[in-house]
Amino acid sequence: MAMPTVRIASAFCYSTDAVMDRKYIALAIFLLALALRLFYLGEISEMLYAHNLVLDAEEYDRLSDQLLQGNWLLTNEASYVHGPLYTYIFALVKLCGFHYGGLRILQIILSALSCVLVFRIAGHLFTR
Repeated sequence: MAMPTVRIASAFCYSTDAVMDRKYIALAIFLLALALRLFYLGEISEMLYAHNLVLDAEEYDRLSDQLLQGNWLLTNEASYVHGPLYTYIFALVKLCGFHYGGLRILQIILSALSCVLVFRIAGHLFTR
């Protein structure tokens, strides 16, 4: 005769379905990470470096401008300090009509999604 299993709801979720619990926790992690990043963006908006590009940002801007001018292979030897993927994304954002603000929002969303990715990876590596 099989023993019945008892599920205890966690302190954060009232559902007994573990899959739904993980989805709600992942959503909460995403929203919290997004809120923190948007708050930080608001805090730095008046700082000097928020409006001026320096170092890597300046290089990516220059490379994305080269892409938009037709240099798709980025044949300049000085341009291979960084990988090309971010440069292509930056050029695509500029092509869609957005500039630094749109790119920052895209970075914020991707960064918040990376927090959910870490949560999902940890869930697979460390089972209960």
